[in-house]
Amino acid sequence: MSWDALRKRKPTYVAPSRLTRTIRRFSILWPRYGEMLELLQRLIDIDPSHAKAHVSMGAALFYLGRSDEALQRFDQALSLDPTLEDARTNREAVLEAMRGNIE
Repeated sequence: MSWDALRKRKPTYVAPSRLTRTIRRFSILWPRYGEMLELLQRLIDIDPSHAKAHVSMGAALFYLGRSDEALQRFDQALSLDPTLEDARTNREAVLEAMRGNIE
C-alpha cells in the first residue's frame, strides 16, 4: 500500500496490525513529522489502546515543539501500559527540556 493510498483510506478500512506495519515501514519518514502524526492518529482512532502509538505520537509532537501535547501522549501511554519504559524515558526527557536543561 502506498503512503498516499493509506492517507486517503477511512480508518474503519485499515486493520490496526496493517497500520502498525505501515508505520514501521515508513519510520524512515520521521523528518516528515506532520505526515507521521496523521498516520499515528489514524492508528489511535482505530485502536485507542495502542500504547506504543501514543509514545510515537508523543515523540513526534515533541519534535514539532508541542511539548504539552507530547506529555499528554506519554501519560496516556503509561496509563495504558505502566511498564512501557520508552514512554517513561521520553516523558522525563520532555520535562527536562521544558525546564531548560536540554536543548
